[in-house]
Amino acid sequence: MTADVKDKSNQAPEPDAPTVQFLILKWAVIIMGILLVAGFAVVIVTIVNRSAEHSNRGDAPAMNSVAGQGGVDTELPVAPGADITALDIDGGRLAVTIKSSSGSEIAVIHIRSGKIIRRIKLIEK
Repeated sequence: MTADVKDKSNQAPEPDAPTVQFLILKWAVIIMGILLVAGFAVVIVTIVNRSAEHSNRGDAPAMNSVAGQGGVDTELPVAPGADITALDIDGGRLAVTIKSSSGSEIAVIHIRSGKIIRRIKLIEK
């Protein structure tokens, strides 16, 4: 008769009965999945909001502007034989670096209006 009696203290629990650790793990995975989905939603909403703010700013250039069709034509007088060595855009301004025989200068142009804001003459010391 002793052979028929099984010692249940050394046996693993039945697979159908969830343990406390299994339930905790299950809920942790569910919560982390929800946090991942919420995090992606926040990132997407932030990208959409920032792109909408950028397109509504007044100093940002219109991406579909073509010269003569809503864009601004600007003339930048330079010395004969001068070379444009660099261009840089910051916000609504364009910085043009010009190198000529008389020296180098930087012209800052407002992109929307096309007006030359400032000309900076670079001198050697």
